[in-house]
This record gives sequence, structure tokens and C-alpha cells, in this order.
Amino acid sequence: MGEKRGNVDAEGNVMRTPQDKGNGGFMLDGSIGKSIYLKRGQMSVNLMFTNLLNNSRIVTGGYEQSRSDYTTSGNARAYKFSRNPKKFYAWGTNAMLNVSYRF
Repeated sequence: MGEKRGNVDAEGNVMRTPQDKGNGGFMLDGSIGKSIYLKRGQMSVNLMFTNLLNNSRIVTGGYEQSRSDYTTSGNARAYKFSRNPKKFYAWGTNAMLNVSYRF
């Protein structure tokens, strides 16, 4: 059998690697609001919190680079693209205050 280089083996067949996946997780959100009736209209105040448990280990997205681990001359790179996917993680605790007036 021939020598393997990058994502293609010696026969020119593309080698598939399993797709990297996140581990899932739990995120707790909370919201509280109040409507106030005025003489001319209505005012609403809403306070929303996201990720109350501050779980920033949840993978929300990402991509895998399709670059080879070998240079064009056949030398191995020090950085292995196939073993280091780019992942995006959830933000920590956030809050938002929404105030609206209907007339």
C-alpha cells in the first residue's frame, strides 16, 4: 500500500475524517416584565437574562479547515489543521432591558 499524505492517499483517494461535534449542554434563561397603563398609552418594561448558569462550554457552531497537514513539498506541518477545528462557544451571562411605549 502507498504512503498517505494529507487528505489524499497514494492512490489519489480522498480520506474522510469524522466530523467533530460538541458535547451539548444546558442553558437557563429568565425573563420578567411589567405593563403599566398610563392616561395616554401603555408602557412596558421587560428584563431578560440569558445563560444564568454561565455555561460557556456549549459549542454553538464552528467549521473545519480543509487545509492539508502537509506542505506542497510533502513535509509535515507543525500545526495539524485536521486535528484542530475552529469552534464557537456560548457567551456567558447576558442581560437586556427593553422599555416600550404604546400610544
